[in-house]
Amino acid sequence: MAKVLLIEDEKAMSDLIALKFKVENFEVDQAFNFAEAKEKLTAGTYDAILTDYLLPDGDLTEFLTGVRADSKFQSLPVIVMTNYVEDVNQEKLKSLGVSEIIVKYQVVPAQMVDKIKALIVNTATTAPAAPAPNQGEAIGSGPAAGTPAPGVPQAAPAAAAPAQPVAAPAPVEPVAPAEPVVPVAAAPAPEPAATPAPAQPALDVNPEQVSN
Repeated sequence: MAKVLLIEDEKAMSDLIALKFKVENFEVDQAFNFAEAKEKLTAGTYDAILTDYLLPDGDLTEFLTGVRADSKFQSLPVIVMTNYVEDVNQEKLKSLGVSEIIVKYQVVPAQMVDKIKALIVNTATTAPAAPAPNQGEAIGSGPAAGTPAPGVPQAAPAAAAPAQPVAAPAPVEPVAPAEPVVPVAAAPAPEPAATPAPAQPALDVNPEQVSN
């Protein structure tokens, strides 16, 4: 859960903004002057600051100059809200790491929360990654992985097994050439059978005619 320090001297406005942060699952601490804000920064850790420009005990320029002097807060995201833009030294605030200056009466608390949320996400994605340890070197101050610790007796290396002689390959028997294939003549086609002659009709002979 992201944690925000809200610096606003008007309690009603501070409570309204803080409520919106809580609805959006933020943890929020409220400070009503810069002196209280310094105490909270010293005691806690925050992901961003949303602050008014003018407070009863000073202006933001002096407060941020002291905050940025501490290396722990040099990259802490800050958004400034004010109704008196003409009184703000924008170049000075930018040099002190202010990400955005918003006009109070032009935005509602929900928009303030959205701006802080986007700023936290952007800061997290652009933060430089920690350098990776060298290969073979363990993380931390200990010896590299695989390095024997001083004072610890090491086991003698095991003797290598003698190499076994490699058997000579068996001779390859020559392969006899294949006999040529003799082509087989195709059998002649059978002759067509003769068509039988049609039978002659029998003659009806009268025996009397024969005898005559």
